[in-house]
Amino acid sequence: MRLSAYITLFISFLLLLGACSSTEVVEVRERARSIDPTADAVLPQDEPLRIRFGETEKLRSFDPLFIHNSSSKRVAQFIYEGLTRLDENGNAAPAIASSWEVSSDSLTYTFTLRRDAFFHDTAAFSSGRGRPANAEDVVFVFNRMAAFEVPDHAGRLFADHIRGFEAFMVQERNSYYEQDLVFEEITGIEAVDERTVRFTLNAPYSGFAELLASPYASVYPREAFEGSRSRTGLHSSPVGTGPFSFSNTSADTLVTLERNFSHYDQNLVAERVTSLEFRYFRSESSLFTALSTGEIDIIPQIGPQTAKIVLNEDLDGLSPGYIEDYRHIPTGTEHAAVSLVTTNFDRISEDRMRPVLMSLSGDEYINKLPHSVQFIMDTEEAEQTEEFTPEAFTLRIGAPDDAYVTYLAGLHANILDAYDPSIFLSNFSNRDLHLFWSNSFSETDSRKHQQIADVRISNFALYRSTLSGLIGNGHPWWISLSGLNISDERPS
Repeated sequence: MRLSAYITLFISFLLLLGACSSTEVVEVRERARSIDPTADAVLPQDEPLRIRFGETEKLRSFDPLFIHNSSSKRVAQFIYEGLTRLDENGNAAPAIASSWEVSSDSLTYTFTLRRDAFFHDTAAFSSGRGRPANAEDVVFVFNRMAAFEVPDHAGRLFADHIRGFEAFMVQERNSYYEQDLVFEEITGIEAVDERTVRFTLNAPYSGFAELLASPYASVYPREAFEGSRSRTGLHSSPVGTGPFSFSNTSADTLVTLERNFSHYDQNLVAERVTSLEFRYFRSESSLFTALSTGEIDIIPQIGPQTAKIVLNEDLDGLSPGYIEDYRHIPTGTEHAAVSLVTTNFDRISEDRMRPVLMSLSGDEYINKLPHSVQFIMDTEEAEQTEEFTPEAFTLRIGAPDDAYVTYLAGLHANILDAYDPSIFLSNFSNRDLHLFWSNSFSETDSRKHQQIADVRISNFALYRSTLSGLIGNGHPWWISLSGLNISDERPS
């Protein structure tokens, strides 16, 4: 009997041990998610809905540090997330970071990362299963912004704010020998532990949390740049934590994203929406035709020609003939500087330049602009060009997106035919567009440029009246599908 009791006790112990082991495995699987996506996800009850966007500016890279226009940023906002995101009022809301604290002197921001913000399942991970984003990923992302092999858009955005960023960026872009390196990383960014990252600023900046919501600050895994993927990285295989994951592309005319039903916040996207398509067209006219025939559902950023046709003069409604079939919402205003540039090879003299400057502020030019564009020239500034440079200068005008660059260049060319076309430099280089996005330049740039006018571009999304609930927040790349509804069947 005693032996039987021992055997019973031993078997009970094994069962208890097995139960404890099982609990531990369940905990690990819970963090890694179930193999069956339906175990984690809340799938739509209604008929699946694919939303189709139409764009004219093609996406050249999925890498957040290489995106250069609103079209690319719109795709990125659905695939990637930063520590914060913007809400419909343009304020910072939690994203990968569930919360953050600001020190009493407003110089230190401490972010606590979520445990359930998983990277998408991709081949970037040896198991094919996405892991949770952590503090080391955040540090990696910001250090990479300073690297010499990436554009400096993101670096310029943060260099003035984060302690040690500018020094590290200067080193990375100007040091060619290892013995010249002083900094191993940005001193103002610290991974305190796996779930905590701390930023130290040079000076208080109330908009820092909003700045971290920029697509340039998207968080991605270090694994995407390891081994055989080190050269291609995210260019063609994006990996983020966003509400949609990359599915496929078709040449340069189509990008398809699929709903991430394991995302921690399913309220970011209307329940019926299961996938997104971004279709790219050669011209504004072909894009608008696609909308009118039902081939696409939304033009998230109409160009100047479309704006001139469909918007009324006050920009608060649609022109007659478009009211019944379409809706529109404002999506923000962008600025482009008109500058005199001293670093040119044409050496245009002041007496040749002055009539051009005056003509650009005249009715002949202003009346040809679409309602969505304001060209505001400081005539006093233009008349005082002799104080800017006594020798020579060239007029340079940029715009945030290619459609507006092309449109404005055409108007300028018509005016300059009466003068000297060599006076005008149209900026078609996307790499240089950041020079013209702001009303002010850095101290270094100000010695080479003098802004004499401001181009203000009001952006709008246009979509079919069968859809409703589209939301913008003043940033042209930001658009929300959380409240999207469809009233009846779309054309097939």
